[in-house]
Amino acid sequence: MPANNPRGLVPTRHLTGGSSFQTTFRSTRGANLSVLRRGDPVYMDTSGGIQRALVATVAGQQWLGVIARLYNNNKRPLTFSLPAGTQTLAASTSGFVEIYEDPDIVWTIHSSVSIGQSSIGLFGNIKFINTGTAAGISSCALDDVDFTATSAGHPLKIVRVSPFDGPTSPGTPSDGNDIEVIITQHMWRSGVRRLVVTTT
Repeated sequence: MPANNPRGLVPTRHLTGGSSFQTTFRSTRGANLSVLRRGDPVYMDTSGGIQRALVATVAGQQWLGVIARLYNNNKRPLTFSLPAGTQTLAASTSGFVEIYEDPDIVWTIHSSVSIGQSSIGLFGNIKFINTGTAAGISSCALDDVDFTATSAGHPLKIVRVSPFDGPTSPGTPSDGNDIEVIITQHMWRSGVRRLVVTTT
């Protein structure tokens, strides 16, 4: 994959094996504070609405999953073939989303800076490179300067360097690469109902 190619989180495989990815259909309740795009990580707010995950993740924010598909309020799909600017759900817009919610999914996410084998097992955060592409794809990427040995405030854990990526040999790319991660702060793996952080 070319360098600096953020596209959100892409389902790749399961920790438990298999390659089938089921989704859950949910309403945004018109309460989304940010534009929603395919590949965006999301969490559920206190009203049951869907919010894009925060970059400055505080300890305890629980992700619900990642957006697979978006629909308008009439449940018509918002696809890449629509005019630019209409493949997303604007902030405070009623609509629906399909979400990958399986906590055992392994995700591929892009890093604009090369990450090697020594980073496997570390915890990381996300960043948004820009406002998103015209095709409605997330600009979420791995925050390549924010790694730690503990999970607090860092919802992703690095599983491996993608073997399908890199301009040189696998695992030793020179100008950014794709990384496989799992979500460690997941709503369906928590011992409490849900923790909702301040969104303002």
